[in-house]
Amino acid sequence: MPPVTESQAGPAWAFDADGHVVEPPDIWDRYLPERFRSGAPALSRPISAGTLDTHLWRIAGGTDPARRLPDMDLDGIEQAALFPTLGLMIQGVTASDMAVALCRAINDWLADYCSYAPGRLRGVGALPMTGPDEAVDEARRCIEELGFRAVFRRPESYPGVMAVHDARLDDLWTYLEATNVPIMIHAGQNRYVPSEYFTNRFPDYFVAAHANSFVVEATLSLTSFTLYGILERHPGLRVGLVECGATWALAHTHRLDEHTKQWDGTGAHALQAELSMLPSEYFRRQCFVSVEETEPGLAAMLERFPGSIVFASDYPHGDGTFPGSTTAVMEAPELTADQRRAILRDNACRLYQ
Repeated sequence: MPPVTESQAGPAWAFDADGHVVEPPDIWDRYLPERFRSGAPALSRPISAGTLDTHLWRIAGGTDPARRLPDMDLDGIEQAALFPTLGLMIQGVTASDMAVALCRAINDWLADYCSYAPGRLRGVGALPMTGPDEAVDEARRCIEELGFRAVFRRPESYPGVMAVHDARLDDLWTYLEATNVPIMIHAGQNRYVPSEYFTNRFPDYFVAAHANSFVVEATLSLTSFTLYGILERHPGLRVGLVECGATWALAHTHRLDEHTKQWDGTGAHALQAELSMLPSEYFRRQCFVSVEETEPGLAAMLERFPGSIVFASDYPHGDGTFPGSTTAVMEAPELTADQRRAILRDNACRLYQ
């Protein structure tokens, strides 16, 4: 997909690299085999105002694609890559048959949602992480049958779910590289996915856990992709790390570079993968991070990694901004027109090509 300028694309020209849908309460009844329904995660619609679940439905476009398109137009967004909401919870399931069934149901509903406007709504398929064959099979189904051009996984590592750097996932990376489809890493914070190292550190304090979990999981995932040699072995694999901000990667790639220079010897200090480049060079070649606003340090990040930053709205989740999701980047005085276009469209076109 070639880069498009504002004048070429018309009023709506931005590419939202991380939007969301909010699955309807009856999704399991419609898309999930009956034997799995009793154990499926649920989003209820309680009567009491101010609850998280009520907040998820405050913007109808999350569930209704016909209502989403005018909202996209309002914020100048031509295309949106769409991640699920319930689908962020199901990767906490460690029973293989259940995990596969839940992913299939989420992906089937998302495909139906995107079919309303396939040129503008782009589904990102959820993958089961309970076994390598299941992950490859669902990736293949998402890409070859449902027409998705990206798939994602949660980054968390816990018993029953493969870590990002699990060697058994090499077939998945091979398949995605061959089909020119990126793997997206999207963390979350909810009761369905074990994250004891955040909930134990900040017991009964959602805000504290949420503020840290996304960016910490992103740093851990980038470490896995670089230091374990995944990007070395798969130079055509693109990796998107979203809903985690961007400028953290400037410091973290520097730290990874320093470690590979200083500790490349034998024994406990030996690298476990043979690397032909520095971690920052793999990042520049293959990785993307997202911004929802103009973060402190963004200019320095753009100078070092101008092609690695994409825009994300997080629509319709409550920690996103709507209307006005694109305003901060669009009006940032510190950005040039080329930088603004790279963040708001061109880089996402490369990521999701």
